[in-house]
Amino acid sequence: MTEKGFFKISFLVTGIITMAIWSVLVWNYYHGGVPRHHILHLEDLPAISNWWGGLLLPLLTWLLLYRIQNRLMRRQY
Repeated sequence: MTEKGFFKISFLVTGIITMAIWSVLVWNYYHGGVPRHHILHLEDLPAISNWWGGLLLPLLTWLLLYRIQNRLMRRQY
């Protein structure tokens, strides 16, 4: 597989992940609110919202696919 082909696949997979997580977040928003999770499940500690997943999942997907691409391209030569 060429670098250009892998880039297209990476872009497609990242787009699918992005659309999936954002559709779940929008659905949650209109059906009772986006959940948040308290650290150690204690109410007096800060909460982490699921909105962070809308940023982190696409970013991590792109990063991991980039690393996979580098490893595969290094192996071919």
